[in-house]
Amino acid sequence: MQSVVKIAKHLGSMGRNDELKGLKFDGDNVGVPNADGVYLHVSKDELRHYLKCPDDLLSDLVQAIGADQTLFIAEVDEEGNAIEEPIEFGNRHIFTSAGTDDQPETLFPDLIHGQYVELARSITRVNKIENTVGFAYEGHILTCKPFESAIATYLQGELFPNCIMKGIISRHTERNSIDSFRPKIVFSELMITHKENEDTGQVTLL
Repeated sequence: MQSVVKIAKHLGSMGRNDELKGLKFDGDNVGVPNADGVYLHVSKDELRHYLKCPDDLLSDLVQAIGADQTLFIAEVDEEGNAIEEPIEFGNRHIFTSAGTDDQPETLFPDLIHGQYVELARSITRVNKIENTVGFAYEGHILTCKPFESAIATYLQGELFPNCIMKGIISRHTERNSIDSFRPKIVFSELMITHKENEDTGQVTLL
């Protein structure tokens, strides 16, 4: 199911079986182009599974996603690792016949694409497979990823630390356009901090 969600997000909707053109086959894999000409490479079995799924397969499920929530569809690979694919409020219309009327206003419009930021908050989740972390910001969880290297390089054994994140705001969508309602941070530096001092309210760097 994770692969179905990934393909649907890439194409922008479910039920595109009569519009797939320009497929590139390579052994057991196939490149699937979207409307922008960007290719997603999946296995033939994954594409077949997507094509067999009804358009409203996840319609009821995604209706429960709120503006500040993310639903993760996961599968477990042969090595026992969970592979997740997120569905956010901003792209739930892909999986429902409700249309696009429920598209939210841009979240944190002051965080502009390409802007450099230094934010002091806390990490709420770590996904080593996707190489991302969840970053608490003003009541929302932003997905962040390092500019290079693996998450473990920055966390150094700390699972959910307070930190100062330095990086660039990204509003790239799954189609690689720049109009995502929820900003992401591509960070180059993660400074782990101690918990806030209850007496002084100050944050002490490690």
